[in-house]
Amino acid sequence: RINFFSDRVFVLTPKGEAKDLPEGSTPLDFAYAVHTDLGHSAKGAKVNGKLVTFDYQLKNGQIVEIIRGKVKKPSQDWLRFIKSGEAKKKIQSWFKQNGQPLKIIDERLKLLLTVKDRVGMLAEIGGIMKDLKINILEIKNSPPLKGRADIQLTLIAKHDQSKSLFKKLG
Repeated sequence: RINFFSDRVFVLTPKGEAKDLPEGSTPLDFAYAVHTDLGHSAKGAKVNGKLVTFDYQLKNGQIVEIIRGKVKKPSQDWLRFIKSGEAKKKIQSWFKQNGQPLKIIDERLKLLLTVKDRVGMLAEIGGIMKDLKINILEIKNSPPLKGRADIQLTLIAKHDQSKSLFKKLG
């Protein structure tokens, strides 16, 4: 069998309407999928009746409820963890329309490292990330082949952190 929806997550509104979102989506991705104004005015979220943070990753079948505030003002910080391109465009558009420049706080980096396979390699890479205060969002690795291993990292790093990282990884 092939699972065509392995990169999607399906969640429900409190009224039972299904929303199709990218895997790793957050309550904010959900809010913007329902309506732009709901996303802009979000001040909190509940999943299955429990309060969650905006960076919480949704799972299939969960019921998501957005708590609205009176003010419609998204945060630039949301751009760091939302997954859907639709939500990102709506947030960026709000800042343009309201004459507020977007500041690049940090950026996501995808690195593919091919390293000599050895015990403790991931711990060593983790130590470098810890020293540089770089947040690792995701690590994927393939089984070693001929003494080499491929490790794919998705990181959030500021520009100066990225430079230091490349120096350390050589």
